Amino acid sequence: MDVHTDTDAVAHPQEAGSADPNTAAAAPAALESSVFPAPPADYLLFTSKNDDLAKALAPPRVDWIEEDGYYSYLGDRWPIPEVHPTLEQQGVTRLYPDGPHDRRAILQSLLQTTLRTYLELVATLQRPPQEYLAVEEYPISPVPGAGEAPPAEGGQQAPQQMQRVEVWRSDAQDQWEHLRTAVINMQDTINRSRPVQARDSLKTLMQLQLDRRIAQTEHLRK
Repeated sequence: MDVHTDTDAVAHPQEAGSADPNTAAAAPAALESSVFPAPPADYLLFTSKNDDLAKALAPPRVDWIEEDGYYSYLGDRWPIPEVHPTLEQQGVTRLYPDGPHDRRAILQSLLQTTLRTYLELVATLQRPPQEYLAVEEYPISPVPGAGEAPPAEGGQQAPQQMQRVEVWRSDAQDQWEHLRTAVINMQDTINRSRPVQARDSLKTLMQLQLDRRIAQTEHLRK
């Protein structure tokens, strides 16, 4: 009796039985190294649950801050929109007319005022102090628990009451305050020129970049 041997099954056991586990493990590696790999699995994160979570973690509403008109930053309150305070709002006397003007002429005038006042202050400090009696006005602080002042006629707020106080002053003190006022006016004028300085600086930077690219292009052509 002849015995028949299945040579195909012996030679290729993978076809007759289960698949080789090594081949199955190598499938993902082959997929990653293929010409057209599969897209990343980030699309699996776009679920309804994650979408609801993103809506719950939405940033705060900006319109609430805009309704208040101010926002807090480092302990200070800043208006919205941000506005540079004027000299009058800072309690400083303005030494130049408000409105459109030539800032260069104003700065030169303020610089001359600063230097002249400084020299006068130095000369005054070399002499004996000359004091005089002056009258100054100060606002009267409200008494705690007294409540707000009744409104004036027509529903308008009553003007704040002022108190006249006699104080001793000197020429050196007046010159020092005038010098301080002139310096603050110079700083305010310079700060209002910052946008012009920024535009000129940006124009210069862009021109330098353009010149550098033109020089590099000419160097490559040579």
